[in-house]
Amino acid sequence: MRKATIQPRLRIVLFSDNKDRELQSLLLVKKALEKKLKASVFIFGSLAERQRMLLALEQTQPHLVVISQVFEKSCRELASYAKQSGAIVVILPCEIRASKAYSYLVKNKLLSYRQLVDYLFIPGKSLQALFNQTDIPVKQIFLVGSPKIDVVLQKTNKRMSRKSFCDLFSIPHADQNIFFFPSFLTSQEAFLRQDVLFSNQLHFQRTFNHCVKSSREAYQRMLLKVADDFPNCSIIVKPHPLEKTNYTTLTNCKNNLFLVQAPIEHCLDSIDLAVHWMSTVAIECWLHQIKVIEYFPIKKYQSLLPDFSPGNPVVFNYRDLKSNINNYLLHPIPLAMKQFQQKYLKDNYFSLDGCSATRIAVILQSKITDLPQLNYRPKVSIVIRILFALERIVGIRLSRKMLLLIKPNFQVDYAINNYVNLH
Repeated sequence: MRKATIQPRLRIVLFSDNKDRELQSLLLVKKALEKKLKASVFIFGSLAERQRMLLALEQTQPHLVVISQVFEKSCRELASYAKQSGAIVVILPCEIRASKAYSYLVKNKLLSYRQLVDYLFIPGKSLQALFNQTDIPVKQIFLVGSPKIDVVLQKTNKRMSRKSFCDLFSIPHADQNIFFFPSFLTSQEAFLRQDVLFSNQLHFQRTFNHCVKSSREAYQRMLLKVADDFPNCSIIVKPHPLEKTNYTTLTNCKNNLFLVQAPIEHCLDSIDLAVHWMSTVAIECWLHQIKVIEYFPIKKYQSLLPDFSPGNPVVFNYRDLKSNINNYLLHPIPLAMKQFQQKYLKDNYFSLDGCSATRIAVILQSKITDLPQLNYRPKVSIVIRILFALERIVGIRLSRKMLLLIKPNFQVDYAINNYVNLH
């Protein structure tokens, strides 16, 4: 009697960089790949831990690797290692629009996608047009929509009711809620100089960093004024998850000024009006018919305004901001801006049906007819292996502190806060 041949199972690694939303979107992709391809799917992060990611590839031996970008040296090394080992490499960008900074990175002539990437899954036409300017063949680029947007659209999201949200953060129920979404993040020039691929955006980044510094200070002054001028409203600040600004000192000054750290989907049912600074939260508000104002206090930098700014009123001084808040707490956004929003969503997202992850799985199913032959060779030193093995004994934080003794530039807090190891 002939023994049944056991077919090897497709193994897939998804790399997670940062932020809860990205992880949630990768969980959707994981579920779709497991269902459609009957694959073993692993999620590892953060990409700040390059050595651990290399070790994860060596130990997991994936046939397919999904990564968010290959701009940074560490990401290129991971993609190159996987590719040279025989794996299929896929880019699933975290970015869902063609921002100025992202465009500089994509169009850098020093980067060859053809050598590192097999397939590219992108959300919509704007990024498609951008990547068409690179050396990756058009037939390897697929419009699928964005799993990150799927997370926002999913009906199964644990959207918090207004009552529950207000109870959680001790916000008065009767007040109107004006949400402020600052996003004051900068890239250190020293970090950019470490990688030649960032060279063509150094001038842009210097200008952007100056704008961030001035705008951050203006926002802090503005929040106190808004709290005074709208005493019957709750002024709720929800900063970007990676922002370092300390808003606690402000909230301690005013009884109607609140700081919240919560996923955006928990906030949506509680927003009467949103004010943002260059934040893609504005787009998510559009998806839920929430009125949005963009407050851009340093007018001399208006060339930095994002491409979605025409979809909401843009104001440059506090007097106009106050006037617009009074107006849009009562009245709808102009029709022309609504029409821009609809067109922007159509151009930037292939579909808003919540099925992007399924489309990715279907395409990969058609492309992977045979499992690739693999040859993963060790890339990580024995010392690093021991340190990462120690996390089972001494925990993640202490083992990373020990790693810092060997690698002084290691981003300990970033690595710990974005640690992912999901099988």
